[in-house]
Amino acid sequence: MGSSRRNGKSRECLMKAYNETYYTKPIAMNMVEDNGKIWMSLLNRNGICEIDKVRGEARICRIFDGEPYDGKFLYSYVVKVSHYLIFSPWEAKNIAIYNLECDSMIYIPLKKIEHQNGHYQKIKFWNIIQHNSDVYLLGYDYPAIVKVNLDSRQVTYITDWVDEVERNVQSEDISGYFADGHVIVGNQALISVACMNAVLELDFETGNTKIIKIDVPMGGIGGIASADGVNIWLVGKRSKTNRVCCWNIRTDRVSEYCIEDEKDDIYDPFYAPICTEKKIYFMPISASAIYEFDVVSKKIVKNRSLDIFLKKEENMRMLWWKTLASRIEKNLLIFINCDDLKWYEYNVTTGEIRNYIVRLEETMRSIDQFFDAVCLKYKKNNFIIPEKEIPLKYVVNNMELEKKVLWDMDIECLIGGKIYEQLCRDI
Repeated sequence: MGSSRRNGKSRECLMKAYNETYYTKPIAMNMVEDNGKIWMSLLNRNGICEIDKVRGEARICRIFDGEPYDGKFLYSYVVKVSHYLIFSPWEAKNIAIYNLECDSMIYIPLKKIEHQNGHYQKIKFWNIIQHNSDVYLLGYDYPAIVKVNLDSRQVTYITDWVDEVERNVQSEDISGYFADGHVIVGNQALISVACMNAVLELDFETGNTKIIKIDVPMGGIGGIASADGVNIWLVGKRSKTNRVCCWNIRTDRVSEYCIEDEKDDIYDPFYAPICTEKKIYFMPISASAIYEFDVVSKKIVKNRSLDIFLKKEENMRMLWWKTLASRIEKNLLIFINCDDLKWYEYNVTTGEIRNYIVRLEETMRSIDQFFDAVCLKYKKNNFIIPEKEIPLKYVVNNMELEKKVLWDMDIECLIGGKIYEQLCRDI
């Protein structure tokens, strides 16, 4: 009974957190910063978020057209090239390009590609590479690297690697083509192959690709990064995930390092490593902690200073990721903690930690639009609206004299009264 009460209380606290914070805080896979402003594609609702760092204000500056107003996980990564923001679609239908100068959107539809193994799921793309005026969207479930030239708008589909990758997958679950991170060496990019122990070499000049297999004890490469373009750091997926490897591309030698405190069978343990001159940081997707590798001692240890902030069990977090949007900015390791959706800044030199809340500026119109979108979606399918789909304050805001919101009434009605009447009829 005691355990049941605790679980009930935990769920109650979690739902309160959803209602108070989940929809009012910017949550994103990554973000770009320029001239005191930050931009990102929101995961928890439809929209491009712009943050003014000087004023400390966050607002939705643009909605993705043709996508549900309450849509989640629409776009994953964003890069900034000149005055353009380019967004890679996760569940959205199109590649999106936002022109900051004239506040306009360009959408590029993706051509339909047949899948020989039938593994195409919702996650179209994960990462983006920018090289000069070209951007390369790396297919996760979508079987292509899509190159877009921002000057000519020409779109090229690079698919010469697909057959070889699908022949060599290390599991029945293909788990995506390309994972997190990339390393640029001259006119080439090295990209982590998620479903086999290999990287893909992409030549920017010719568009040709080559699969390079690496002798590492992993179930696929989950992330790749480098500080010098020679020593390539790799994290794994699925099996032997308590190891990280450093691959020297000149000698082809692989050094393996064990993370003693971590499990060895985590599906997605870490993002691509974050490399600095003295330390390599491993930010958790579903691993239990933030780890760091000291280049002098050659040891990996848990970051004890940040560990106290990453303690919630997976079923108590608002998202299944442990952290999001990790990056190094000067001496600051910055990330979103999915336990509390606060932003954390960790000074890698002094060890000082600062955390703060970033909230979206909300208007009555945006609240009404979100509420209407959720209600119409569930009404159409005759479903009860789940608690996680809409903040309580949005419901309360709309429980007043309205027209045609839930039941297509032709006269004005009190929403609360109609909810009560509907419940009485259903009992």
